[in-house]
Amino acid sequence: MFTTEPTTTALGSLTPVVRHADEGDAAWFLNCLVTTKASASETGGAYCIMEHLLTAASNPPRHVQDDEEEAFYVLEGEVEFEVDGTVATCRAGSFALVPRGAPHAFRVLSDTARMLVIASAGGQAHVAGGGLEHFFTEAAGEP
Repeated sequence: MFTTEPTTTALGSLTPVVRHADEGDAAWFLNCLVTTKASASETGGAYCIMEHLLTAASNPPRHVQDDEEEAFYVLEGEVEFEVDGTVATCRAGSFALVPRGAPHAFRVLSDTARMLVIASAGGQAHVAGGGLEHFFTEAAGEP
């Protein structure tokens, strides 16, 4: 049973969060709708979870996160991941982990794809408005 009362943990006070389909803060970034399901601030700075609805044009350039791990769980569609020189094609049910510091990119092979993206706590996750979900919101120009 969920309550709205904060729970004290080793990470501080946390309040239970339930978000259903189509709920959460959303922003368009690189032809992708990014919906935050749990922000770093809601998890005590431990991680954030976002749902990405991708188009075939949602292909980020190769990049590196120095401060956090990033994990991808493909829900629908087909996505090719390149992580530190290794390439894998992933379909629904596939999981890919990108360790911090590993160069990576992905390419959507189907018309659309949907995946969960989980980012560990990193550099600014402990700061209000920090973390990977904040980067997407800021880069998209959303408030």
